[in-house]
Amino acid sequence: MVKKVERIDESGGVHAMWSPSAASRWLECPKSVIESQAMPSPPSSGAALEGTKAHKFCERVLLDDMSLDEIEDETMRAGVEMYTEYVEGIFETYEEPGYEVEGRVDLETLIPGSSPPYWSCFGSADFFIYDESEVQIPEVIDFKYGRHPVEVKDNIQLMLYAFGLAEDIGYKGKIKLTIVQPRAHHQDGPIRTWTVTGKALRDLCIRARKVLNNAHNTKKKAGDHCHYCQLASRCETKFQEVRTMAADEFGKEEFSPPTTGDMTDKQVALIVKHHKEMIKWIEGVVLDAAKRVRGGKKLKGTKLIRNPGRNGWTDEAAFKRMCKDLEIGKADAYKLTPQGMGVIKKLLKEMYDNNPDDLIDEYISKSEGSISLVSADDARIEYNPAASEFADN
Repeated sequence: MVKKVERIDESGGVHAMWSPSAASRWLECPKSVIESQAMPSPPSSGAALEGTKAHKFCERVLLDDMSLDEIEDETMRAGVEMYTEYVEGIFETYEEPGYEVEGRVDLETLIPGSSPPYWSCFGSADFFIYDESEVQIPEVIDFKYGRHPVEVKDNIQLMLYAFGLAEDIGYKGKIKLTIVQPRAHHQDGPIRTWTVTGKALRDLCIRARKVLNNAHNTKKKAGDHCHYCQLASRCETKFQEVRTMAADEFGKEEFSPPTTGDMTDKQVALIVKHHKEMIKWIEGVVLDAAKRVRGGKKLKGTKLIRNPGRNGWTDEAAFKRMCKDLEIGKADAYKLTPQGMGVIKKLLKEMYDNNPDDLIDEYISKSEGSISLVSADDARIEYNPAASEFADN
């Protein structure tokens, strides 16, 4: 098991203004980052909190601070196991490994000396390993718990991590970048690796420096990078992009959504391709409208409501008291469940030489995932209904 060598937390969880994780946005639209500094940080989504929890488990397992068996959620346990097993397997192939678990990557050299003192550029790499003997090239390994496939090739976040860490160890050659994403159905599998040259990293560094040096003098630019921007709902540039898109594709100055029966195949395909950008913008407008109404403004045709909350036991003591008061037996109140697949597969690895997946195949049920329509450039494997039906016969 990998042991802790050095780990520097990311300023107690505070994100940098020019964070590598948001670089794909600020490299295209640095003005949006500057203008959003006056806005309060948005609350973390359920998916973000789930991802943070999974990352923490990955870190603790690698540092021998907990075991996989302690992760109650079976899906999360399997994801953490895939990541930690890959890291440990790579670790064993290095002759003289130097490494960091959740190590801080300092990229302050990208920031111009004349910039305001509150500007910062740093991040936290999930895992970085290099060979002191220089027999093997370094590798940056990133864990992604989300379901939407993340590409490893030309991944700006990982390239910036690689550049910063290479600078720290005085390395100028090729570096492997790896993404471990257990829940995404990518056509290249859950673990994807791409090798980047030292020149490509230096070129990215030069580009980043130019962008930050001229950040105050740029105009906002709309595009795919707007998805996580706090300004998206009130950005005139984004509004004009959506309006132009609607006018160009539907031939109307004022966009009035047609029914799907009135749309051509080409128009339907364009909606599939761009729907996330449109939804993000619309959701941002609705969120902004709710803030206005809660602040006392009246918006004709709208009203505030309170959704029903979720009921749950106050705590275990209250649950036990209820069982006693209402004479509910323990056998009825508590249900024993089997161990998760991750625990069983780990046990089988110690008992047999066979692949654990093959050993348990006849004892498990596999549900089919839902079928979704996405843009043709999506990285996930294409579903072929005809091939699927042929396979079932």
